[in-house]
Amino acid sequence: MFAKTIFAAAALVAVSVSGATAQQAATFGGSDALGSLYDRQNRMFTELVNERSGGALTVNFIEGEQLGSDVQVIEQTMAGAVQFYGDDLSWYANWVKDYAILGWGFTFHSPDHMQRFFDSDAYKAMSDRLIKDQGCVSWRRRRSSHE
Repeated sequence: MFAKTIFAAAALVAVSVSGATAQQAATFGGSDALGSLYDRQNRMFTELVNERSGGALTVNFIEGEQLGSDVQVIEQTMAGAVQFYGDDLSWYANWVKDYAILGWGFTFHSPDHMQRFFDSDAYKAMSDRLIKDQGCVSWRRRRSSHE
């Protein structure tokens, strides 16, 4: 259960560099089972963006594997056909091998330990390489001080 919570905290939203910056509408490609944790978090993200953007941005969430597998949706994000993708960061090990550490069980002993990794130079180097080599930005949610 703790591992699932940690991986939920590590869920990402990837944005293609050329994608959603000048658009009023964006496609969010899902690839998880309907009703799963990631599917529900992506749906909530979509609802919150649509609600809080005041109409400046409308996100269309394509759920399930309608657009393909995780790797296929990430590739579509990298190509700019999809603007958002949300899931586990370890999928990026297909392009930057160091992301595989995020798929190992018990890598982090607490959410704070995981956050320290995300704030580290090692993670920044991984993220920078993903941007440079693939044109894909990986964001991770920073915990607020009141959580």
